[in-house]
Amino acid sequence: MSRSSLQFFFSGSVLLLWMAIIFAFSAMPGSPDSFEPTFSFILERKGAHVVEYFGLTLLAYRFLELLYARESFRRLLLAASAFALAYGALDELHQFFTPYRGAKLTDVGVDLIGILLAAALLVFFRRIRQK
Repeated sequence: MSRSSLQFFFSGSVLLLWMAIIFAFSAMPGSPDSFEPTFSFILERKGAHVVEYFGLTLLAYRFLELLYARESFRRLLLAASAFALAYGALDELHQFFTPYRGAKLTDVGVDLIGILLAAALLVFFRRIRQK
């Protein structure tokens, strides 16, 4: 196996693993008891969304960069961001069918924050490399 094939395989494997981790967290049933969440609980949950989709966007970008080596940075970044956002929306749909969980459009918005932060980081490092 060539070095590029190994990179492609490793990158794809890590991306799939990260997606499986997100799926596994979403598959955890909620609590049947209603409760008023504390601010720290909300912050932890929403922070997890940001971190999950920040990582997903970076991993998707790297995988697409290896898959489409001649494609422009802008298109790869857009594709990785769209992929992560679509996965976030599908993840919320998955939660709709998980016991004591629900689908929230606001959670997709929080996912988008992580996606935008990852995109900003990629743009920042690209500009540094170009100088």
